[in-house]
Amino acid sequence: MLEMKLRKRDVPSYRTAVITFPANEPDLQKAMDEIGIGITTEKLCVVDAVQNEDKGLQALVGTLVNADEVQYLAKRMDSFDKNELHTFYAAAEQEKLTEVKDLINLSFNLHCYALISDFSDVSAVGQRYELCRRTGIPTDEMKNTDFESIGKKLLSSGKGIVTAYGVLYPTGNAPEQTYNGEQFPEYHWCGDGYSGIRQLSQRHQI
Repeated sequence: MLEMKLRKRDVPSYRTAVITFPANEPDLQKAMDEIGIGITTEKLCVVDAVQNEDKGLQALVGTLVNADEVQYLAKRMDSFDKNELHTFYAAAEQEKLTEVKDLINLSFNLHCYALISDFSDVSAVGQRYELCRRTGIPTDEMKNTDFESIGKKLLSSGKGIVTAYGVLYPTGNAPEQTYNGEQFPEYHWCGDGYSGIRQLSQRHQI
């Protein structure tokens, strides 16, 4: 869930929409119409606030966004488990990403990072790192892999970056540019699409 307080640029700051993404499409369009933004590919929304339980993506505050891009990003984020979401937030913070386009691409490149928050079991650290790096390991290979050695090597590498969500390690995988800023990559979202509009102020057209 990603909640944003949006307004059209160059209009009074009190005329805003507070939207919980992913939103129901008709309600999202209604909210955009009511703050004076129709169907557009332009970045006309100013982000006045970002709210979520993990306090991620605060770098978007004050930037211009396109609501359709935010909608797509939120659907991508909705599919993440807790570790994936925290990895996404940590990597976005470390890479200093302030464009929704770049965040969408990051959502397809989480295999480039491993986030470690529990160091009590070195073998588990190595296993998590390898699973992130390779995205999957056959069961037979899992049994024969020395994850403890991998964990020890990782912890002594000095490559970890401390974030608010844990220590972020690059996996060495090369990121792919999946979204070109024009056509959204094919993605089948399984949510019901009705997080909706929580609050809307000043119901007038410009």
